[in-house]
Amino acid sequence: MRDPGYGAARRQLLEHALARLHKASAKAVGALVKALRADKDGDRIRAALGILDRATAGCELLDVLGRIEALEKAARQHEKAGR
Repeated sequence: MRDPGYGAARRQLLEHALARLHKASAKAVGALVKALRADKDGDRIRAALGILDRATAGCELLDVLGRIEALEKAARQHEKAGR
């Protein structure tokens, strides 16, 4: 049987780690942008592909989140109408 505080402590550690990653992401983007000016073609291409990949993934995530929010709103409205 798990300690009841285990889940809360684990979540707190994960939230802290995610906050650190979020804070470091600006520096990571800066490093990729800087790498676009690298001497080697391969380095510039990898940086460009990394930027494009993450930008695309971010747009897709925002799209999915928007769709989920719209579905949740519709479900709430449907629930209210059924009362």
